[in-house]
Amino acid sequence: MKDIRKPLYEKYYSAFKMGEPREKFGFLHLKLWYNEKYLPLFKGRKRDEAILDLGCGQGFMLRYLQSAGFTNLSGVDISEEQVKIAKERGFNVFHADVMSFLKEHVDEYEIIVAIDIIEHFKKEELYELLVLIQQALKPGGLFIIQTPNGDGLMPNYVIYGDLTHFTILSPLSLKNILTVTNFDNVKIKELGPGLFIHFPLFLIWQVIRLFAMIIKFAEIGRIQKCWSESMICSCQKPVTLSEEKV
Repeated sequence: MKDIRKPLYEKYYSAFKMGEPREKFGFLHLKLWYNEKYLPLFKGRKRDEAILDLGCGQGFMLRYLQSAGFTNLSGVDISEEQVKIAKERGFNVFHADVMSFLKEHVDEYEIIVAIDIIEHFKKEELYELLVLIQQALKPGGLFIIQTPNGDGLMPNYVIYGDLTHFTILSPLSLKNILTVTNFDNVKIKELGPGLFIHFPLFLIWQVIRLFAMIIKFAEIGRIQKCWSESMICSCQKPVTLSEEKV
């Protein structure tokens, strides 16, 4: 049976991604958004550490990291259209299947970023992908993920809105699969409206999520903290005891 993703990825940019919000709102809006949501996750990391952006697309994250002072950047994406755009913007990117690429770059990166990519893999593929990411990181390496939240208030759009989405995780199932693939220090948070860049929407969102939390608690007696359409996670490859002593 043919994989439906292959023909879709061939025209992924021109058919699905052209004119998306990151393009419409411009880089300043993107930078302010990333400053709030992503930059804190890089706290304490050196600016010359080797960073790989999995599913780098046109290079939005690479451009942001470059503007934040990071210098050792590379990316990989299966969409030839988007790789071409990223290369035209001056980034070191590769057109390749991420699994094949990771197999050839073991123990090479201090940081790997995966924004909206793991949902494009089937469950049996996702386990292998995360193992390969763990192996591509150096000990103590940082892994940052953004992915749709299966526990979100309205998950149908992210589940059914993209034909190449195969696996939608909840915060619990994401933590579980990261744990069994030997990541530690797993931290998961909502994406949601930004406090500074979307202040009115941020206030409205806080009221909505409070009501949702009350309803959830009334139903099953449990507090659910992550309600946004997507979630952000950071975790690390463990440092071995022998390396901790050095």
